[in-house]
Amino acid sequence: MKVGIYKEVQIDSSHRLLHYQGKCANLHGHRWKVEVWIEGEPDPTTSILIDYVALKEIIGKYDHQIILNKDDPMVACIQRLRRRAIRPVN
Repeated sequence: MKVGIYKEVQIDSSHRLLHYQGKCANLHGHRWKVEVWIEGEPDPTTSILIDYVALKEIIGKYDHQIILNKDDPMVACIQRLRRRAIRPVN
């Protein structure tokens, strides 16, 4: 039997519009409404379609993050900063 799950959450993330002329070309944040619809056959043993904890972890990866187009030059800058900032502590 096919079942469905709907989950609605809000996350806070920043982004900018690449190739846009105007103030939205600058990095800025929003509160995003995320709607997740999942449909399928539940696990025959547990009768669970998806663990809500796993769903929350997937969505949580985007909360309080910078979301950029892969071609955005800011991506390389952030990657360089992360390499410098994240060092093992002896």
